[in-house]
Amino acid sequence: MSEWTVRERTVLEIAEPVRSVEVRVVSGRVDLVPGDSEGAHLEVTEIDGPPLRVTVDNGRLTVAHEDLDWSSVLGFRLRSRERRRAVVSIAVPASCDASVGVVTADAVVAGIEGDVRVRCVSGDVTLDGAVGSVHVQTVSGDVELRDVTGAIALNTVSGELTIVDGRPPSVQAKSVSGDVTLDLRPSGTVEVDVTTVSGDLTVRVPATTGLDVDVVSTSGEVASAFDGVELSKRPGVHRMSGRLGDGTGRLRGRSVSGRVALLASGQP
Repeated sequence: MSEWTVRERTVLEIAEPVRSVEVRVVSGRVDLVPGDSEGAHLEVTEIDGPPLRVTVDNGRLTVAHEDLDWSSVLGFRLRSRERRRAVVSIAVPASCDASVGVVTADAVVAGIEGDVRVRCVSGDVTLDGAVGSVHVQTVSGDVELRDVTGAIALNTVSGELTIVDGRPPSVQAKSVSGDVTLDLRPSGTVEVDVTTVSGDLTVRVPATTGLDVDVVSTSGEVASAFDGVELSKRPGVHRMSGRLGDGTGRLRGRSVSGRVALLASGQP
């Protein structure tokens, strides 16, 4: 195992082949992008507080604040006046699987083709061009996914969940009060399942998309731009249901008080 302790601004060129990467940072920023070698390029441009520990063990690169475990990310609390900040940029082979855990740090993951997992408390998360499966959990941080083609699972308490130009085979999203916006361009059959409490749900799909639709809100308004989808309203149940195209895909949604809209791509 190779190991480094980073206490100041540092650039590391890691020659050992890297097949997966895990980053755990309390505050600051994490950028993870594809590199042009089998190893990794690591650049720490800011660090304040305890050092980062960097290891490569059997093809797994880990960059972390030591006492920030993956399992404790969502429940981590900084002590009063404690500073743990790092700004980290990492380039790894595009085929790597990636795990990023941040507390208040922002995270950007772009061009990674392996599976991606992110846990975040209050920072913002951006994923661009992910090919493998994506699983993101946040408390209040906003999440934006762009041009993602792998299966997507999102979970938040109050953060906003947004997918732009998504081409996934499936989307599962759960939110308490955060709004969920899905702008999908499916290249084949897509299955979407969304649950919110008070967050609004907006789904945009091309008019040619095949979907079997069944979405219910207890008290929130429902609206659809498609003739094949019927709207019904009775006490405690506001529903949209029907078929788009050949109905091969599936859209399921449940909300308590959130508003729900199903729109054709290109509509405001």
